[in-house]
Amino acid sequence: MEKRIVIENAVVRSADVGSRAVQVIASQGSETGPVDRMDDIVMAAGCRLNEITSRGIIVLAQHDTDSPIARATRVWRSGDRIMAHIEFPPEGTSAKSDEYLRLVKSGGIDSCSIGFIPHKSEPLGRGGGMRIVDWSLLEISFVSTPALPSAVVTAKTNKGGFVAQASARLNELLKRCGRAPAVSQSGKPMSDLQRRSWLVEQRQRQQTADLLNSPRYAHLRTEETGARARRVRSHRHITRGRT
Repeated sequence: MEKRIVIENAVVRSADVGSRAVQVIASQGSETGPVDRMDDIVMAAGCRLNEITSRGIIVLAQHDTDSPIARATRVWRSGDRIMAHIEFPPEGTSAKSDEYLRLVKSGGIDSCSIGFIPHKSEPLGRGGGMRIVDWSLLEISFVSTPALPSAVVTAKTNKGGFVAQASARLNELLKRCGRAPAVSQSGKPMSDLQRRSWLVEQRQRQQTADLLNSPRYAHLRTEETGARARRVRSHRHITRGRT
């Protein structure tokens, strides 16, 4: 029988991630800490991120499996932290989702926790507690009581803030290097499929521009050709208007 453990040690970060999304530190842990309320350390390096599918991770209210409120569409490791980008469904889909979104954005609830399955652990050797070195993430929950003093909201949505400017700058640098942007115009992280589609479209545009600028099609760039094209478009417009 699988053993399910809940740990509350996360900080909500709602920066420039969209009106119905937040970013959180879902878990934090290294060889030395921090130690949670159960005197355990859950190492970020031990999270089996490869098990998380494209559907992401379910997000619950207070670890209640009957109260799904959102979904973590992207989960990744950053140093000793497990980060997650959480998106809530469209307004009106679920009253509880709308309620928790308002609570999180307003700071009424500013912490979250995780439910996971430990696969391998070792004693801390300090009179109790374990170091979880291999584990699977099952769910993320927004909860009322944080386990750490630092489990608070650190930023609110602000489209003109630093994160938005940094995202725009990053996109600009990526484009200069011939790579797809990391963030869409709406402020959401772009998926691998969206980035590939963007690259294909840009290559097609560049190929068309190179073809038209080649000597073979130089005659199409003359003023006379441009005037002829404008006359044809004007004639077609008049003909359609008469019919």
